[in-house]
Amino acid sequence: MLTIICGDNLADSRRYYSDLQLKFRQEKKEIIILNAKDIFNLDLWLKDALTLFASQKVFFTENLERLVNKRQKELWEKLSKIINDQEIQLYDWEGKAQWELKLKSAAKIYEFKLSATIFKLIDNFYPGNKQNFIKQLNSLAQTVETGFIFAMLVKQVRNLILLKTGQKLSKITPYQQLKLKQMIKHWHKDKLFQVYEALLKVDINLKTTTSPFSLLQSLDMIACYFL
Repeated sequence: MLTIICGDNLADSRRYYSDLQLKFRQEKKEIIILNAKDIFNLDLWLKDALTLFASQKVFFTENLERLVNKRQKELWEKLSKIINDQEIQLYDWEGKAQWELKLKSAAKIYEFKLSATIFKLIDNFYPGNKQNFIKQLNSLAQTVETGFIFAMLVKQVRNLILLKTGQKLSKITPYQQLKLKQMIKHWHKDKLFQVYEALLKVDINLKTTTSPFSLLQSLDMIACYFL
């Protein structure tokens, strides 16, 4: 049986993935963490005896979806057999939303979605909306990790640049693409590149600890300068 843990809230999905392993260890189950490519040899692991005091084996992997290709008949048959075996407990973590999954119809899904408030914040990042954005940013930063807000903002600006330069976006819904197309009307191409460069400098300064400002302060300054 396959269980997939996924969602655009990566922090919460990763936490749940780790908590599950801890829970099973406390239940005296043997935890086996495998690379996705090793899942096809799961029968070899099942033949091994349980560790001392363990009552059951539970398997964990990540990004199993990358290996899903129904054209490779032999591998697909092996994977299907594992998925349909109720005696096998296999947990897979995927850093994507449920709608993107190839195996969603064959697995039990636990999806962790982002709070709607962070999407509202990102949608408010455009010129002429400085005060509103900064107010929302500082309010949201009290409950959401600033690093996560930063990553979402970088992704948004990158997507806007791609659209503004006539490139195609992959792995987004038609609704998201429509919203982005509305957003780019607020931005000049050169200014988007300047924002993206400023965000990259913030990232480098934080990693090299050369900035006297916190990440939240840096985001405030970018908003003050560009919005």
